Amino acid sequence: MSGTAGALDLSQDAPTDSEHQLDLIRSAVTLLAAGGARRVTLIGITLDSQALREIGSLVRVNGMAMRVVPGHVGTDVTVEASG
Repeated sequence: MSGTAGALDLSQDAPTDSEHQLDLIRSAVTLLAAGGARRVTLIGITLDSQALREIGSLVRVNGMAMRVVPGHVGTDVTVEASG
């Protein structure tokens, strides 16, 4: 991924396993925390509200912001580094 932002579309041809999707979001947070990107958007996430709350806590602990936008196929989750 080049630049300061990236997007991963999970709405087509991607596993819908919740643990796999949680791992993807955790990886996005790690990437942002390491300064490897400024913003990451995951498109078509199909996590339940408990999993989204868990991710929200992880994002806040790392001083980042998260935006969740319900979509037609799934939810779009954008995590952005602060500063």
